[in-house]
Amino acid sequence: MINTHNTSRMRRHALLVVLNLIIPLPFALSAQGIESEVGKVFASYEVPEKIERSTKTIKEAADNFLENLDEILISKAKLPFNTPEKTIWSNLPPNLDYAGIRVADLSPDELERFITLLATSLSPTGFEKVRGIMLGDDLLVRGDQTGNRMLFGADNYWFFIYGTPSLTEPWGWQFDGHHLAINLTIAKDELTLSPSFIGTQPADVAWGNRYTHKPMANEVALAFKLVNSLSPNQTAKTIVGPRRQNLDAGPGADDVKPAFKGIMGSELSQSQKTNLDQLVNEWLRILPAPFAQKRQQEIRRTLDKTYFAWWGDSEPGSAIYFRVQGPEVLIEFANQNLGGDPQQHLHSVYRDPSNDYGQSF
Repeated sequence: MINTHNTSRMRRHALLVVLNLIIPLPFALSAQGIESEVGKVFASYEVPEKIERSTKTIKEAADNFLENLDEILISKAKLPFNTPEKTIWSNLPPNLDYAGIRVADLSPDELERFITLLATSLSPTGFEKVRGIMLGDDLLVRGDQTGNRMLFGADNYWFFIYGTPSLTEPWGWQFDGHHLAINLTIAKDELTLSPSFIGTQPADVAWGNRYTHKPMANEVALAFKLVNSLSPNQTAKTIVGPRRQNLDAGPGADDVKPAFKGIMGSELSQSQKTNLDQLVNEWLRILPAPFAQKRQQEIRRTLDKTYFAWWGDSEPGSAIYFRVQGPEVLIEFANQNLGGDPQQHLHSVYRDPSNDYGQSF
């Protein structure tokens, strides 16, 4: 029997690959927007000062979340480990065909347990980044969305667990919506964040009078610091083109392997290698410190074989695309025109070439 739901999802997935490149969102960013119900809970959530972040406590937080759901929500929240749904993620505003649970459909207690799962799974920096991206999306809401298949705002993010939370068998969770897609796969004492999409619009989030944040400020600053530390000869190798491009290995492009371009790490000075290492670490810092540090060590061992490439002007404040690509990592970053100011609309993707969705666990 044909699974019509999965067939519909696959067709939508193919369409999303195209829409990610061409969709003309019908607004320019302004001070409008709303304070969504989910946004209110996220904005007021206080991450516990002392919280253990380990595969054991992540499992316990997932169990606590699932155990308090009714049967209907559990059936939506829990999918098999090898479900094809986990490869169908996007940075676009969702429609109502997303797999999993829409966070706005959770009760206050259920939402609190869900946020605790996020806060346990991510570092304080990572949780703050996620919160800032979601609250920034509230600023894109325009009027009544009921007739709009593309839904903005913190209410419209989806979550599901794939596999059964376990200390011995692989499992994970996916959380995605506009400008955010995190795939966290866990196996015993290992975990991976690959693939994940981190973006934001606006880049400077001011949510009512309660919350301000710049979700990707460090990534941008460190990239310009690195490119502007290069000598003329190094710059000639690094800057590939005068105009930025879009992401090559973003949503729907799991099989895309961009060509290696730019300057190799072995051609950088020690201080420049340190800058490159710090730039990569901004994506890793989403993970709890022990896991981020382990991943950073793995990438650092191959830093001499890792390329840094740039498209666009190197003047800070320019609209750019850059790529960090090596045996252990692929990071892409690109400013976007949609919505007005490219400096206020940022996209990025992080991948582990050998371990997307925990395939090497």
